[in-house]
Amino acid sequence: MEEKKLVCPNCECEIKEDDDFCPDCGTLFAEDVKCAAHEDKNAEGVCVICCEPFCKECGSFIDDVFFCEEDSDYKFSEGRVNLFESNDPEQMDVVKNILEEKGLHPYILSQTRGNKSFVLGADPTAMLMPGKYANDLSYLYLMIPFQEVIKAEEVLQELKLIE
Repeated sequence: MEEKKLVCPNCECEIKEDDDFCPDCGTLFAEDVKCAAHEDKNAEGVCVICCEPFCKECGSFIDDVFFCEEDSDYKFSEGRVNLFESNDPEQMDVVKNILEEKGLHPYILSQTRGNKSFVLGADPTAMLMPGKYANDLSYLYLMIPFQEVIKAEEVLQELKLIE
């Protein structure tokens, strides 16, 4: 007998039966959860970055994803946050490898001058080889899953790549 898959009613991401909130969008499933900052107010959602519940005053849904006020300025796409940008493929590859060694799951997104986006494979330097995209490469973005942002920021701060 096939097990019934549960999905978040907000983002339709697959969830576990015992999840109190959706890890992809922050939709709260549990009732009577109090705001982390105001214990007298019910939470509206759970921040996808810090995983804390917050009320309407302390957080909000941005493009159907819940963030607390502190974490609401991140650029994000498809469950990942842009933590680091560079136009140096070798530097980006080194940073990606360091994060992977720490057990994180980064990927590199490339934005071309023509606004075409594509995910680079394990070797972003291949994009600089003569060929189809060599002259279009504009910028590289290091994308990190929501729940790995805090740990990834610590690593990038140790490397003095971000403040």
